[in-house]
Amino acid sequence: MNPVGQRKYLSAGGVETSFTAMKSLSALFLSAFALIASAIPASSEVIMVFSTGGDFLQRGKFALDFRGGDLYVGFRDGNAVLAPCLFDPSSVIVTPNIFCPIGTTGFIANGDFDGDGVRDDLSFYSISQVIPAILVEPFRPDLCELISAPYSDLPRPLGPFVDRGAIIFFNILTASVYQYNVSMYEFARNYPAGPAGRNLMDSELVYGTYIFVFPRLDATNLKVPIAVSYTAIPEAFNAADRYQVNPFRVTSGVYDSNGNYLMDHRLTTEVTWVGNDVTNTSPFTDEMRISILDEDEENVLFPPKGEDLIDPDTGEVIVEGDVAASSLVIPSPLDTNYFLPPLLTGLENADNPENVFGEEAFFRLRFARVRGTSGISFDTSTRIWSFKLRYVDSYQGFRISAFPTGVSQSLTVANGDFDGDGQKNIDEYALGSDPANPASMHADLTPTVEPDGKVSFTMTKRPNGAARYQFNISTNGGRFKTIGTNDPVWEVTQDDEIAYVITTRDVADPDDYEAEPQIAEIVVN
Repeated sequence: MNPVGQRKYLSAGGVETSFTAMKSLSALFLSAFALIASAIPASSEVIMVFSTGGDFLQRGKFALDFRGGDLYVGFRDGNAVLAPCLFDPSSVIVTPNIFCPIGTTGFIANGDFDGDGVRDDLSFYSISQVIPAILVEPFRPDLCELISAPYSDLPRPLGPFVDRGAIIFFNILTASVYQYNVSMYEFARNYPAGPAGRNLMDSELVYGTYIFVFPRLDATNLKVPIAVSYTAIPEAFNAADRYQVNPFRVTSGVYDSNGNYLMDHRLTTEVTWVGNDVTNTSPFTDEMRISILDEDEENVLFPPKGEDLIDPDTGEVIVEGDVAASSLVIPSPLDTNYFLPPLLTGLENADNPENVFGEEAFFRLRFARVRGTSGISFDTSTRIWSFKLRYVDSYQGFRISAFPTGVSQSLTVANGDFDGDGQKNIDEYALGSDPANPASMHADLTPTVEPDGKVSFTMTKRPNGAARYQFNISTNGGRFKTIGTNDPVWEVTQDDEIAYVITTRDVADPDDYEAEPQIAEIVVN
């Protein structure tokens, strides 16, 4: 069962004053609000949330993109609790049945009942309980405002607020039908993706106490003040900010040239990060969750959720599987690492686990808090940090199945020669032969004369492998020298997922050169 007015944002006009004045003013309002809160009946439901949200994508150890953010302020006096019903909202009364166990017990005469931005006037919902507003007048968003806040670039007055209140007739399936009013107001301000949006959000949303007023029930000329404190939260690393304090970033891993974090699903992978500590994180009010999503960031791959309940006649999903299992709670929000177990990406095929190589997904860390300022006002800010995964066939993972068990580790390291055929294990892995079979050897690297008379050498890469390819070249029988990107004789003419190719800059004689591979393992965890 879900309460109405659930927002769908990232996080879940006033008078500007100095910070000193704001502190003394907020003390008065907090004192007054304490009296208001103490007078609220225990059976009532009055709540205000102040929330900031930020979404970041990491592409390297010190490269984070801002993908958007928001400020959300939500107030609710009263509540209506929805019961499970496949037909919500309905244009007609629905009597109790297997798909709507208690029937549509509520009639919405006016308002945006479910907070989706669409009016629900003259519609029926299945409602298990209604708690009426007892403090704040509904349907007057023009009287909602921010009257005090820390000094910042946040526009004043702040608005407009949006009315989400509703007039509900409850228990319509009985002879005792009552009218209830529920007051709900929302304000949302979005910050666009990119450096400008990040800088704007940072300049407008600063830590401190924010005080809002709402129209008093049955006396709209009087104001109900509610204060909430916005406190330090882990903030993502910003390359443009020279004075960051303890910025958040993922510190583990290797990224490819496209900003993908390389991971081998056959290995236990430790993901590490910094930026969350006792200065901005509390184990009592904050939590951090992890999940792996598909490449479209729509479906959760890890941890797997429970099975959906399917209507056998229509094939429609009646009840989604265990949504709570769609993310995994880290034991403490102060933790700075997580060990991701092997073979649990959500992409494996039981008959062919190697089908994961080359697949892409998103690893997500989500920080969320519910920190109370008073008994009814809360800071519910969130931050999301993601990085794009590319699953690769690393030498570390290959090593697990390529060699017999129980053999000396010194023989199976990348630069070892397990089968004694004169070729290093890493070279055979990278060039497609079997390092455990002395009869299996990669072919010699032979030169090719191009149509323009230049000479080239080619290495075909291991599909979705994790290695750095280079050539060692001997000229006229001399010593071998590793060819770099600024070599005066050779240039790298291809370096992609398919092949690594070097070509002479000028016309040359292929008999003058001999090549050998120079391959380095990329350690992905």
